[in-house]
Amino acid sequence: MSDLCVTPHDTERRALPGLRLCPADYDRLRGDLGGLPRMYEDLGRALGGGMSGGGDGRVSGSPTVPLPINPAVADHRDQIRHDLVFWTLFIAEERGLGLPTNEVPAIAGWLLRHVDWIAATLPAAEECPPVIWGLASRARSLLAPSGARRIEIGPCRETVDGEACGGTLYATVRKEDDPRPSVIYCGGACGLEMGAESWRRFGQTYLQGERMAG
Repeated sequence: MSDLCVTPHDTERRALPGLRLCPADYDRLRGDLGGLPRMYEDLGRALGGGMSGGGDGRVSGSPTVPLPINPAVADHRDQIRHDLVFWTLFIAEERGLGLPTNEVPAIAGWLLRHVDWIAATLPAAEECPPVIWGLASRARSLLAPSGARRIEIGPCRETVDGEACGGTLYATVRKEDDPRPSVIYCGGACGLEMGAESWRRFGQTYLQGERMAG
């Protein structure tokens, strides 16, 4: 196995031991996989129909007064589901594994649990990460017109089954006239999410943990 990252870069980058992705690409893959369920749900809200992250909901209206739908948002939600399902089926067949429930959060979480296999195995290491990055990038661009800002906070301090989450904390800060709430969330496996009303207390606890870790 080559020790170089398989993702094209301006200069060659070394892959993580036993993997085919460099640290930055590996972290980005984990972060975007962890963040896609929330983006999928936010895109559903952006349609105007109050849809959740489930798989079967569709915005509908009366025959004479249909609800307004943003075709680009609707199409990208379908694309997120399609691509996540494709890679789940591919990995499950390659590894002889059972499938998750047919909901985007469960599918993305299943893929996140197998991210090391993706990052170590061809052709998945070459083909899957750009798909996930593209889905996340497009989702952010569709959600950005509201004026929302995404701020990286730092490493997540939560634990999952007794082990460090390893994800990255982000804050999505929205304008006052945006109906969606501002949130702090983790892009990793722990699923941490909290509204603005909890930020001050969380910030004090987080900074204390940072000082202890430093």
